[in-house]
Amino acid sequence: MAKKNIGDAIKKEVKSVAKKAENVNSLIVDVRDIQISKIKANENNFFSVEEDEKFASLVESIKENGVVEPVIVVDDGDGTYTMISGHRRMKASQVVGNKTIPARIKHSLDEKDKKIYLIDTNMTVRDLSVADIINAIKQYEALIKEFDIKIEGRKTAWIGKRIGMSDRQVSKYMSLEKLDDRIKALFDERIIGLKQASDLAVLDPEKQEKAYIELKGIIAKAEEEKPGEEIKIVDKIIQEIKDELTGKKEEKSEQASKNASVIENSSASNINDKRNSNNVKKEKNSVLLHRGNYRIYM
Repeated sequence: MAKKNIGDAIKKEVKSVAKKAENVNSLIVDVRDIQISKIKANENNFFSVEEDEKFASLVESIKENGVVEPVIVVDDGDGTYTMISGHRRMKASQVVGNKTIPARIKHSLDEKDKKIYLIDTNMTVRDLSVADIINAIKQYEALIKEFDIKIEGRKTAWIGKRIGMSDRQVSKYMSLEKLDDRIKALFDERIIGLKQASDLAVLDPEKQEKAYIELKGIIAKAEEEKPGEEIKIVDKIIQEIKDELTGKKEEKSEQASKNASVIENSSASNINDKRNSNNVKKEKNSVLLHRGNYRIYM
């Protein structure tokens, strides 16, 4: 019995060491220049590569300084590589005319780790749009289901921990999926914050459009009258816009009137009660005085 236990313990230890060796192997990274022509785009990549002003700036930066931060690829074992993080840097390098690019080469990643690593790395190194972040969160949810990943607590908390957000922030980002694209752009431009964007996301499309038109007018006026203060101004009035469009403003006004009426009636009632109390005291004192006089008179 003792021999069997020792044998099982040895087998368990061997498996543990083998597993650790496998994990270490997957983390081995070579850093060197590789041919761009040998890098395959990642079919699971859902992050956008827009040729916008930021992309143009990246092209100019690579022209002057080269690729400062190496891309991350996985060695496919056949002389080719699959891109994990760096699609924009690779595309910008191609625009510049570079034939090679510095890369961190990872080995022995399974399919699950490839997909998770794709999201993890892109979430930490890129300035992402609302659409990218929403897609990333949805991809995490899909991976949890696809690979039956066991997590403790809420999914939003698990996802938030991976991308540096609270579970509440993750939930708010998910609510932005129904947000008007023009308002999403205001959020991407940092003109409105996450709370304000999620507040507007609960409105129906027609009310969101009205909110956008009103916001644009307010922002334009703020930029003209108080440059640099427009974000603070928007932050203050955005709740009012939401209340007005949902009818809560009138409800609040009615409630305020009711509260004022209650306070007024309560104050009047208190005054009357006080007066009545004083009158009762006077009457009691008068009776007592009368009785006292009556007693004295007797």
